[in-house]
Amino acid sequence: MASYQAEVVCVCVQGPPANQEARLRAQRMAGCPDEKKLRAKRWQSWHKSLLIHSVSRDSLKRLIQPKLSRVDYLTQKMSTANEDEQFQLRKQIEGLEKEIDLLRQKKGDEMIGSRYEDHDWQKISNIDFEGTKDADDIRLFWQNFLHPSINKAAWSKEEVLQLKGISRRHQERHWERIAEELGTGRTAFMCLQMFQRFVSKSLRRSSWTAEEDARFKALVEKMRIGNYIPYTQISYFMEGRDPGQLLNRWMQVLDPRLKKGPWTKEEDQLLLKAVSHHGECWWKVRLDVPGRTDSGCRDRYLDCLRKDINREPFSTHEQELLKFLVVKHGIGRWAKIAAEIPHRYDAQCMREWRKMTCFTRPYVRRQQTTRGGGKAKAKRKIGRFVKITKEEEEDINEEVEVTDGEEDEDMVLDTDSDEDRKKKRKRMKETIKQETIEQEIIELETVEVETTEQETTEVETIEQETTEVETIEQETTEVETIEQ
Repeated sequence: MASYQAEVVCVCVQGPPANQEARLRAQRMAGCPDEKKLRAKRWQSWHKSLLIHSVSRDSLKRLIQPKLSRVDYLTQKMSTANEDEQFQLRKQIEGLEKEIDLLRQKKGDEMIGSRYEDHDWQKISNIDFEGTKDADDIRLFWQNFLHPSINKAAWSKEEVLQLKGISRRHQERHWERIAEELGTGRTAFMCLQMFQRFVSKSLRRSSWTAEEDARFKALVEKMRIGNYIPYTQISYFMEGRDPGQLLNRWMQVLDPRLKKGPWTKEEDQLLLKAVSHHGECWWKVRLDVPGRTDSGCRDRYLDCLRKDINREPFSTHEQELLKFLVVKHGIGRWAKIAAEIPHRYDAQCMREWRKMTCFTRPYVRRQQTTRGGGKAKAKRKIGRFVKITKEEEEDINEEVEVTDGEEDEDMVLDTDSDEDRKKKRKRMKETIKQETIEQEIIELETVEVETTEQETTEVETIEQETTEVETIEQETTEVETIEQ
């Protein structure tokens, strides 16, 4: 009985013997990597410093080893050589020892070598990392991320424009060649990643359609688990949308718990309490103010509740400072600009810049036919005079009630399609940009002309004063000579 129980326990632990299908699957999966190796492990900062030290030490060893072996060979040769040969051999050994000392005095950064230089990755994996990292993982991480020649800084605008042109020439293929031609220290993967995120129009979608919103809502209702929404899984069913876009769309627009409209006193108290507890960390503040987004909390606090904000009109000094900072940082960098203007925030600076660079839009009248005919009321859209910035344009549509007698010959039927309207808006933005840039150039030129004129007038006055001084000195010398 005891032996039977032992056999049962053994079978339960080891499982039944593999059948033909299981053996065939095991044969096919023999060459595949282990599941443990497929799990990505984050590289810590001490891992990176250890790898740099290990690579520099391995490079030093590779450079010193042939010289050490040469020294050993010469010392063995000295035992059978005569006095003259021993003297020459000692000189050679001393020279090799000096070279070894110079190599050892070099810093670790100087000993790293090229990006694709071969190192003893197996030894680094087993000895330096004690088997916690695989040799191939260490090699790939070094060649594709950690090597000092790889540029890990933020992409500049000029660099992105160069990438756009080079990728177009190569027909968006051969990324190794594209990275080499770019010549800024970027890897092929970095170039491909940047292209897919910010350059390619086919892969990057901005505006959301009603069909996408409806599909997204249906997927959320089907796949959510309580308050948890698996955005990564949902992105598999939303073509052209990444998890970040889905998260932002749900949290800012589609969540049915969102509140829109005027704030209540209770919400203001919750907001002030959350800001006193979390500071201006708006994603944390949002959690304490139910139904409001992080941007809504920020705008409410800065516009209405913050005490140290100056809500008076901009003074002339502040306007001049705003002009200078717009030239310095560029249009659209309102947070940076507001940081250098005391007691002002970004939305105030943006609105003031709109007032300073105003642009009036002409009338646009639209006729809409009414159902049933007769003397029913109709609606028409009147575009009012609006101040528009050169980088943003707001579509302002005011619907007003118009009686039947006002449907006359002056009404213009607007039959433009959405694409035509987009083209018109684009042309308008370009003209606004050109006009504002020309205004800034004219202002800068006038300032330069005024400064040069001031300098010339100052120089002329100085010259006049010097001539007057010289004449006075001459008169004094003449008087002295007459007295003598």
